[in-house]
Amino acid sequence: MQQQQRTTIASISTSGKITAAGVILLTALSVRTGWAADDDPVLYGFDHIAIRIGAYSEVERLKETAATHLRQCALHSAGLQPDKPGIFGAATRSVFAALAACDVTLNLPRGSAAYAGAVTAALWRTLLPDVAPPDPAERAASLTLSFEATDFTDKPEWNFCQDTPGATADRATAVASGAACINATDPCSMLTWGPRGATAGQGNEIQWILWKLRREAPELLATAFGSEMPHVERFLRLARPPATSCDGTSPTEHFMCAVWIDPRRRRSWEGALQALGASRVARRAYDSIYASHDFDGYKLAQYRELWLSLRLEPSEIDYAFFLDRATHIGSPPLDTDPRRAELGPCLASDQDARSRNAAARRCLSRLQPHATQPVDRRGRDIAYVRAAYPAGALSSGEIDTWNRHIPLDVTINFGLSDDRLAARKLFIERAPPPERPPNDLTDLNDLERGCSQRILKPLRSKP
Repeated sequence: MQQQQRTTIASISTSGKITAAGVILLTALSVRTGWAADDDPVLYGFDHIAIRIGAYSEVERLKETAATHLRQCALHSAGLQPDKPGIFGAATRSVFAALAACDVTLNLPRGSAAYAGAVTAALWRTLLPDVAPPDPAERAASLTLSFEATDFTDKPEWNFCQDTPGATADRATAVASGAACINATDPCSMLTWGPRGATAGQGNEIQWILWKLRREAPELLATAFGSEMPHVERFLRLARPPATSCDGTSPTEHFMCAVWIDPRRRRSWEGALQALGASRVARRAYDSIYASHDFDGYKLAQYRELWLSLRLEPSEIDYAFFLDRATHIGSPPLDTDPRRAELGPCLASDQDARSRNAAARRCLSRLQPHATQPVDRRGRDIAYVRAAYPAGALSSGEIDTWNRHIPLDVTINFGLSDDRLAARKLFIERAPPPERPPNDLTDLNDLERGCSQRILKPLRSKP
């Protein structure tokens, strides 16, 4: 067995890739354990695109524990190390696969996907027996994070002049020097922060989160923002743009424009939000706001009601789909929306899906496209239906759009299934109603009032 282990690990390159010989040996080793793979469901799996698991998630502890166990197998000379925090990619897969092949005390079921480098239930129980494995809701959030690509450790993204050519870091300087300000993609967000893409614009999520911290952890907020704190106090009270549009006239738009155009202040806000993201208290406040009725709560309830009207019970994948659309689109069509009446006939006409739930997801994606990025976000939706259709059933356009976006799969990468129903508790309010930021201030200083109209009212179409 020891010789076979050494040969197996030699077949795994230090670059984080498993060779064909390595896969064959890993498979052979798994067959000898005498258990069935069905006993060990996949929680996370790397295919060919790295996934985001969250830099502060418990999966990071699993990665660290696996790397430590691997060193104890005297295999550290292979040079295997997991991916950087928050990422599950080829390097992390190789660590898990090498450990599964090396450490027979893991006693993994025969054919377990852990031998190919997946995080499985059995692998988790063995390495972190005192930590609950990520549930379907957590894994659904990981898929949305993988699409949003805005972890707490990432620099917050400024959305001003988003489609102006050139490097993001140089955009403010270029526009200040006379470059055209173009923003057809996301003109009303202004600043995006954290795993759910909290914004300072129409969504107002950043204001809600900071307002909650102002009441519950004022010293944390003051430490993060430092000399900017008096401005933050004003920001939290400023009147924001309407929920359905932005035209560059609201006090919040003027305020954020003045921050963005000033390099020092821009860096200060970026650093402050990253510092808050490193705080468990701030992350809890962030999650609490999204779990409330005003944000995810009412949207998820509406999606469930829509499914029930179609005589469907939401599955694990449905919940993940709802959460993602709540993040990047909002609510489903309401009763008065004519698109809602089209869902039933669309569902009846789709005979290719392996489940009615998958057909309903595909229909909703078709009938309710994203307002400004319909093609791009359709590719995102395909991640929730792809595995439910036989080869050739999805159109070439759908597959191409999925491939050109971020080609992840809700089942392959996150282990979610239409065969299991989503827990009812996921669709009821999971946090007490937060206090609403007042949005009652309209006073601006000279710099804010004088922010360029070219920025506040950008070109809304790409050249």
